[in-house]
Amino acid sequence: MYKMNNKESKKNEQQLPLANVGRSVSVEIEDRDIATIEALHDLLLDAHGYSLDFITLKRARELTAKMYKAFD
Repeated sequence: MYKMNNKESKKNEQQLPLANVGRSVSVEIEDRDIATIEALHDLLLDAHGYSLDFITLKRARELTAKMYKAFD
């Protein structure tokens, strides 16, 4: 098994978040889609020990907020 050194780990951590490409499309969102994202958020937070400050978790919360807003 390959183990990353600290420098490689930092580089991958910086590249992990999705790029802001400035594109948007219209999609149909169902309640279960939001529930899926929330479940993944909780899994990363609880089971894998990520912090609330982790950028991917922040973006997941932003995404679910957008999805809820689309239902209003």
